[in-house]
Amino acid sequence: RTGWTETRIDGVPVMVSDGTGPAVVGWFRPGIVVPRWFTGLGEDEQRLVLAHEAEHVAAKDPALLAAGFLGCIALPWHPAVWVQWRALRRAIESDCDHRVLGTGAEPRRYGRALLAVAEHQAHPAPALWPAFAERTSELEARIRALAAPRPAGWRTAGWAVVAMAAGLLACTEASPLPLELVSTEAAAQAASSPPISTIA
Repeated sequence: RTGWTETRIDGVPVMVSDGTGPAVVGWFRPGIVVPRWFTGLGEDEQRLVLAHEAEHVAAKDPALLAAGFLGCIALPWHPAVWVQWRALRRAIESDCDHRVLGTGAEPRRYGRALLAVAEHQAHPAPALWPAFAERTSELEARIRALAAPRPAGWRTAGWAVVAMAAGLLACTEASPLPLELVSTEAAAQAASSPPISTIA
């Protein structure tokens, strides 16, 4: 944060950088950082971007991203963990978009704000920072999702319960015995069992 200037835009405390942002930085005491070109955007676009970042701060999304990343550190060789973490990032951004729209923001204006920021942003924010504009490959999906109805809360909760149940079942499943131990036990049972008589 060396060289960043603290100021207020539309009454929201922000840090102004040379090119970083718009994003939220800090896990325990998060703050909003915007690039210097952000001050040249229209008031409506600035308001929507700041509302988005303020929602990230209120929901403690930086801490959630950091907690999810701990799974990647614990199992860096497991591709499914990285896939799930990327899905978590997309879900956080999509959920934040819908929360802003829930405050009365008009979807078409919000989509234009996304495009305006993406046009100015030379480099995407680091992966551990909740950011307003994502990579171009994910931007179209976010804009399309603005017009889609938000999934019902009970459906999301249901899938979460199913995922947790599957995880618990996998943890309680007995591990298979080594092949050597199975062979030894089979031989011991064969030796202790009485011979089978055959009738000619």
